[in-house]
Amino acid sequence: MQIATAAPMLTQLYRPDELTHHLQGQQISDHGIPPQQLADESDLHGRQKHSFRLRLMSLKSGAPTFGIPEPILSNYAIGQMARAAGLPLRCGGSLTASKIEDAQAAYESADSMHSTMLAGANFVLHAAGWMEGGLCTGFEKLVMDADRLGGYQKLGAGLDSSPEALARDAYGEVEPAGHFLGSAHTMRNYRTAFYEPALSDSENVESWEEGGAKDMRQRAYERWTSLLRAYEPPPINAGVKEELQAYVDRRKSEILDAWY
Repeated sequence: MQIATAAPMLTQLYRPDELTHHLQGQQISDHGIPPQQLADESDLHGRQKHSFRLRLMSLKSGAPTFGIPEPILSNYAIGQMARAAGLPLRCGGSLTASKIEDAQAAYESADSMHSTMLAGANFVLHAAGWMEGGLCTGFEKLVMDADRLGGYQKLGAGLDSSPEALARDAYGEVEPAGHFLGSAHTMRNYRTAFYEPALSDSENVESWEEGGAKDMRQRAYERWTSLLRAYEPPPINAGVKEELQAYVDRRKSEILDAWY
């Protein structure tokens, strides 16, 4: 789906029956959606594929916009439209216009990915590492985003309302005015009860200072360098590896380097 602005149709949410009524009278494709709002793409075999996709840009500069309210709201709208039309939905992911892994990158990426997840996207291409509107990527940003993806995975699973999750037995064990810290349920679940991001620091300031007073960017740097040092390539046939390397070398010699 390619549009330049948050068009009126995308600034309000529709129930499926309302959407059908709204689309009546417009030029409709075989999928029941105006053709200009379908993203036509060809797969590796040249077959046409249809899906919903949204693109927005600043009307002042023409630069893509990320993490602001309009594309976030539009994610929810096109999610409803895609489900009503029976089409897959592609949304952006952890998108930001920031050039470094700063507060702007954090809140833009979080808002963008959170709405992508809640909109029910079927395909997300840029879930981690994106910076500067997609012009570059960063390893610190990659592992920071991966931390948040774990949280979204937990959130997307929904609320567990089983007796164990709601600690039903603990209410019978603990007396009125008592506490649950030493209950059998707490002992069974305290290690795994909550999602723990690998990079977040939840200790008090004294413990943080004793650990070197590292901020998120420092911790992220240490995280990705540690992962890289510990990486073990999966086994591959020597002949296949040699053919792949020859292909890469040949393509590099055929394609000139460019600043972009």
